[in-house]
Amino acid sequence: MPRSCWAPWLSQPLNDEQTAQLDHFAKRIGLAFQVVDDILDCEADTATLGKTA
Repeated sequence: MPRSCWAPWLSQPLNDEQTAQLDHFAKRIGLAFQVVDDILDCEADTATLGKTA
């Protein structure tokens, strides 16, 4: 997930502060995604998820 958050960097150069903020955001959104995925693995069944839980 974090790599997908770097699209703004490709469109224009970012300064050091903006780069740090984007990196912080990317790590947090990646962590949130992983937490939700882990909860779904525990709470849902394979048919609902479409993957092995």
